[in-house]
Amino acid sequence: WYADRAREVELFLRGQAFLFFSLFLFGLVSGEVQSFFRRKSARIEMLYEYSSNKLKVLDRDVRKIAQVNRELQERLLVSDNRTFAMDLEIRSLYECRTEDVWQKALLVLNRMEEIACAALYGPQQAGRLPRLALIGGDPRLKESLDVNESSLVREANCRGEMMVISGLLASGNAENEAFLFAKPLEAKGSKRLGTLVVSRMPFLRFDPASLVRINLMVDWIAEILELRFSEGADFEIIKGVENKKLLKSDHFRKMLSLSLDAWRELRVPSGVVSIRSADVFGDALLERVNRRVRTGDFLCRVEEHQGFVVVLLPFTSERGVGIFVESCREMLAENFPEGRSEVESLSLDTFENPERMWQEIERRAGEGLA
Repeated sequence: WYADRAREVELFLRGQAFLFFSLFLFGLVSGEVQSFFRRKSARIEMLYEYSSNKLKVLDRDVRKIAQVNRELQERLLVSDNRTFAMDLEIRSLYECRTEDVWQKALLVLNRMEEIACAALYGPQQAGRLPRLALIGGDPRLKESLDVNESSLVREANCRGEMMVISGLLASGNAENEAFLFAKPLEAKGSKRLGTLVVSRMPFLRFDPASLVRINLMVDWIAEILELRFSEGADFEIIKGVENKKLLKSDHFRKMLSLSLDAWRELRVPSGVVSIRSADVFGDALLERVNRRVRTGDFLCRVEEHQGFVVVLLPFTSERGVGIFVESCREMLAENFPEGRSEVESLSLDTFENPERMWQEIERRAGEGLA
């Protein structure tokens, strides 16, 4: 503009020096501002890229967690169903007729573990085992089984524990063995009731986990059969209550031991509930508690403590135990003021052995109400 009007640059610089140098200053400032925003934009783009990658990782983790949660829920559902099925099957042994209890025991094992061919034999008589019940029709499960005819059966009866065919491999007796495993039916501290002999079951079910469950269930079956055939040696009849039995402390402690074994080895839950009342004692308390228990629950009254009862709820989930506790509290609160009765549950997780649990039960029985 100045050049077009023939103005001298020197005069321009003299007259407008500030304006001239401000152009360079403005260019410097605008360049720095532009560089600042460009660096900020680059940082935002890097943060966006990092956040996008992080979001992808989180999305993948969320999907994995959701999948694991679904699998866990399915496993819990299967576990609850198995526990519920075990509960129903074991309790069914109380409801059947005495002459059908042996066959019922085999049907329980058949439904729970898919045992196809098996027999229950009675105690040994002159070297032979008389058959009491049979499922599957395997001709090798004879009406009368010679103990020496099967190394598996002989070893199981000699040792008093489950013997599996794999245990005979080292001795070389497995080739001629006709059976898969044998397990004596023997209640703790009592005589032997018989022997379970299994000749056939699905290959995929013949694994260590199934054998542990079968071993546990046979122990429970043995205790229940002993209770049914003991004719009052291990229990008392509760007056005024039909078909209800009050276990003596020794037998109750055996059932506690089995419940703890089931929890430690298979995570099969059971409930132990203590009930104390300051207003109702003896048979009257038992009669009230029996309004809430099912067939197959085990009751015990600690000696010298008539106002205290402990109940074992085998194969009962934590939710089921909570329902029973609330039901007993409501039952006792109907006629007695608050603070005159107490219903508490004991967690199996907190006890290492049945002796410690029984000590806690006795301690609670000896305590007074707060």
